[in-house]
Amino acid sequence: MNFIALQNSYDDVQIGLFKADPSSEKPAQLIDQQSINKINASKLLISSIDQFFTRHRVTLSDIPFIAVNHGPGPFTTLRVVIATANGISFAAGTPLIGVDALQAVAHEWHPEASGITAILFNGFADDAYFLITHNGTTLLRGCKNIDLLLHDLKQLNQPVTFIGNGAALFKSAIIQALGTRAIIPDSYPSYSSIEQIGILGYASWLSNKKGTNQLMPLYLKNHPVQNNIS
Repeated sequence: MNFIALQNSYDDVQIGLFKADPSSEKPAQLIDQQSINKINASKLLISSIDQFFTRHRVTLSDIPFIAVNHGPGPFTTLRVVIATANGISFAAGTPLIGVDALQAVAHEWHPEASGITAILFNGFADDAYFLITHNGTTLLRGCKNIDLLLHDLKQLNQPVTFIGNGAALFKSAIIQALGTRAIIPDSYPSYSSIEQIGILGYASWLSNKKGTNQLMPLYLKNHPVQNNIS
């Protein structure tokens, strides 16, 4: 069985072709991928998917679902990917499986030390999308001003491991707020990989063999216009 995954990051949009065997316990395997610069995604994504299918001799009727990273992430790139996936599903009836990018990093990252892990993504305007876990269990998830979030983490009075592209972006603020209790590994994922999007999408598909024909972007924060609505 083959399926595709659509991934958006802070730099590009990726198309991935996966192979899986529903009769096996092995996870889905990425067998090819293609990247598009996010600047060109709105005009090239549909044609790139078509070329990708042609190269692998795959059609929409051959795949049971499309796994899609539905955020959080950059607004514009995320909207392009979601709109494209929804359009394909509307036209061809192909089910969509949405995958949370923060949860994807949590599954992909396995720190040696147990304790509190803060997965941070750039939320722009000094905000951070975040997922806070303790020994693998989700504690908090959302979007918050980085200074307010670090203040909350400081109150825990425990070491915190920071990963995600927000760990690099807010490194100075993190160290200033938590000092030696802040742990930033030398190597860590800055964002979820397309491999993990496919693996989690496939696992979700196996659990119920269902999807949706319309995904909504997972923003976790209000648009500035919404903040002015009383």
